[in-house]
Amino acid sequence: MHYRVPKFFSVAPAIGVFLLTMLSQLAIRQIAEAPDKTGPSSISARAARTPESIREAVGVSRPATTTSVRFGDAVPAGQRMAALALVAEVEDYWREEAGIAVPEVRVALGVNFEDDLAPVFAEWEHTSVEEGVQAWRLSRWAGYATYWYQRVEDADVVSRHLYAHVPAQSWDDLSSPDSPLRTILVHEYFHQLQDQLDHAASAGGVPDWILEGSARYAEYRHVAYLGGDTSEQEGYLSRPGNTNLAALQTCDGPECHESELRWVGAAAIAWLNDRTRPSAYIDFWRESGRMGDWRKAFQRTYGVTIESFYQQFEEFQAGRRL
Repeated sequence: MHYRVPKFFSVAPAIGVFLLTMLSQLAIRQIAEAPDKTGPSSISARAARTPESIREAVGVSRPATTTSVRFGDAVPAGQRMAALALVAEVEDYWREEAGIAVPEVRVALGVNFEDDLAPVFAEWEHTSVEEGVQAWRLSRWAGYATYWYQRVEDADVVSRHLYAHVPAQSWDDLSSPDSPLRTILVHEYFHQLQDQLDHAASAGGVPDWILEGSARYAEYRHVAYLGGDTSEQEGYLSRPGNTNLAALQTCDGPECHESELRWVGAAAIAWLNDRTRPSAYIDFWRESGRMGDWRKAFQRTYGVTIESFYQQFEEFQAGRRL
C-alpha cells in the first residue's frame, strides 16, 4: 500500500485538487520558479572548501555515488561526467553537514522538463507523459523531490526521486560554487533530508516557510561553504519582507506559495541560526523527529516559542521597513 504526504506547495487549492487526482500517492517538495540565488542575509560560514576537499573530509577520493542518475537526451554528452561528479559532491556535502546520508535517491537531470524529463517523470511517478507535462505547466518548477512510501512486511520502504533541469547554457560550468544545477541539487536533497529526519512533520505539520525557507538557507550555506559569491543572495534578503510569517502558518491560498515565502522564510531561518548555532536548521528536523512535535522541537532548538518568535521577527522586519 502506498501513501502520500497530503501537502502541496506553490499551487492554489484548486490546482492542489487537480494534482491530488492526477498524482495520488505522491509526496512532493518543489521549487516553484527557476533558481535564483536567494539565501540568508548572514551566516557563520566555515572556511571556503573545494569539491575535492569535501570528498576528502568524508573519506571519498573520487566522485563516486550509489545514486542512479538518468539524463535527458538534450543534456550535453561532454558534461555528463561533470554532472555525476556534482551529484556525488552534493551527497558528500550533506554527509558532512548533516552527519547522515540520504538513502539511495534516483536523480533525473535535463535541459527542460517537457522534452527532456517528462518521460522519466512519467515512469518513476506512475503517471503519463501528458499528465506530467500538464502538472509541470501549473508551477514551472526547476527542481522537484518526491518520495513514495510502501508498507512491506511491517516496515516502510521508501523510493526517493529528485528531478532538476537547467537551460543549456547553465551546463557550461558545473564546477562553479553557485551554478544553478548545484543550488537545485542542494535544495532538493535537503527536502529529502527533512523527510528522512521527520517524515510526519514534512508530511504537512510544519509551516511551509520552515520547509522552503530552510531549504533556501541550505543553498546559501553551501555556496558560502565553497567560498562562492553570496552578495546577490544577501541582497535579496537584506530588503524588508512584506510577508507576516504567523499568517502564513495557516494560510492555504495562492498568496501563501509565492516566492516571497521562500525569501522571508530563509531570512527567518538565518535570523534564528545567527542567534543559536549554524547547525540549528538541521537540528530542528532531528529534534522534531525525535519529539514528534514540531512546536516543541522549535522551542528546544531555538530557545523560543513559535509565538514569541513570530512577534520578535515581525518587529525585526518592521524595523527594516523604516
